[in-house]
Amino acid sequence: MRFAAAPKTFARPAGPWNDPRVLHLQYWSDPVVWWSQTLLLKQPDWLKELRAPDVSPRTTWFPAVAFFQVTVDQFYGTTVLNGCGHNHGNMSVDAWSTITPPPGCKTQRAHELQASIDKHRIE
Repeated sequence: MRFAAAPKTFARPAGPWNDPRVLHLQYWSDPVVWWSQTLLLKQPDWLKELRAPDVSPRTTWFPAVAFFQVTVDQFYGTTVLNGCGHNHGNMSVDAWSTITPPPGCKTQRAHELQASIDKHRIE
């Protein structure tokens, strides 16, 4: 299993990646990744650490409040710009071709497919 936020990090760590391959896409501002029932009563580590660029430095934890904020954010997580929230559409082709490379599929063809998906994305 690998965790990544950008196609350039899909292959890290270098070395064998045995089947079944699992690639977990996550951004620091992805509410789906950070949602947990423990937000009700306990401050999570990700709010104690240095914030990623796409997480507001004004985000704070209050019992129950943070839980409800992250819960509501999940409904809007795909409505943000590519590279934020739960919007992984701009990486879908690269992610799938990393997990299960299609036979004979050239990198250029994968980029063309991703560009087509991006072009037709409904806002």
